[in-house]
Amino acid sequence: MIDFAGGKNIALMEIGWGTDKTINGTEADQAQFVKTAFDFYRKNESQFEFMTWYRQYDRPLDTCYRGLNTNVQTSFNNNILLNNTAAYLCSSGLIDDTNNTKPAWDEFKNQVQMSPNS
Repeated sequence: MIDFAGGKNIALMEIGWGTDKTINGTEADQAQFVKTAFDFYRKNESQFEFMTWYRQYDRPLDTCYRGLNTNVQTSFNNNILLNNTAAYLCSSGLIDDTNNTKPAWDEFKNQVQMSPNS
């Protein structure tokens, strides 16, 4: 992505990693993604405008599903596509919907503390 930017700064906006089992997400993988994202940021900090995380708190699945456009027809099974999209969107938080922190929350805080310009 840095190569494609042609010397301009890049931004990673609303990045995230869903932890819902239906999309094969895990809390351990989410924590690793946080670490990887910050490692990439620190390695290329001079070429970054900013980086943001998508969601701090998980949401109940039905709230994300209701926000999707269900009228768009795709070549995929729409129900599977919509359910997986909602599962990703609602489970990308660093704190679950019962207000319990996930391992990625601690990793996120640790990474922010290690980044002087965060």
